[in-house]
Amino acid sequence: MARIDYNKLVRDKIKEKLEGKGVSHEIVAIENDEEYKELLMKKILEEAEELSNVDSKDAFLSESTDLMIILDAARSIFGVTEQEVLESYQKNVNKKGKFAYRHKLLWADDEDYK
Repeated sequence: MARIDYNKLVRDKIKEKLEGKGVSHEIVAIENDEEYKELLMKKILEEAEELSNVDSKDAFLSESTDLMIILDAARSIFGVTEQEVLESYQKNVNKKGKFAYRHKLLWADDEDYK
C-alpha cells in the first residue's frame, strides 16, 4: 500500500487502531506548545467543515461530538474553564440571542455589522 502523508493532529487511540490493523505508520508527540496550538486550530476547521456537511441526526451527533472534543482541547490550551465557557455562552445569548426566529439579513446600511 502507498504511504499517505497526513501531518495532522490525531486522537489518542489512532495508534492502537493502526497497530490493530497492522498498518505501518509514524506518530510523534508534539512537544512544542505553539505547534500544538496551530495544529489544534487547523483541526477545528477540519471538524467544522465535516460538521457543515452532515445530512442526518447520527452524522450530526458524531461530527458535533468530534468538534466538541477538539474545542475542549483548545479550551485547555487557552486556560479557559468549562464554567467560563458556560458563562460566556449565556452572556453571548443575552447580548445577541439565538436563532429561534430563523431571521435572514438581506441588507443593512450598517457598515459596522459583522
